[in-house]
Amino acid sequence: MAKTKKFPKEEALLESEITLISETTRIEGNIHLNGITRFFGSIKGQMNSDKGSKLILMESAVVEGSLDVDTIIIAGFVRGEVRAHSRILIQGSGRVIGNLHAPSIQIDFGAFVEGDIQMPNVATTNLSN
Repeated sequence: MAKTKKFPKEEALLESEITLISETTRIEGNIHLNGITRFFGSIKGQMNSDKGSKLILMESAVVEGSLDVDTIIIAGFVRGEVRAHSRILIQGSGRVIGNLHAPSIQIDFGAFVEGDIQMPNVATTNLSN
């Protein structure tokens, strides 16, 4: 007889906060996100999120506009400024044409970025020594 795994209350709440936006969904305008969002569709406009939120742009995602989020994972295409208050991760399939601003930025092998990268509040190292 198979045992059923019981999840702590916190994990159950986290599952209920996941939002899926399908590949066939097209949005024009601004949206505000909270919790975890898996975005497969396309948007022309701005995307904003609350602190502690995570936006996951899947491989089919197309964004034309600015992003101001807490944490973002990019596996799709973005044309516009990306600002994250915690972290930006661009996976190997990710393509970004625009500036990146975040205290932590990771760009995986195979990813494409065309734009400036700014990491505020990160100490600079003097490489001339």
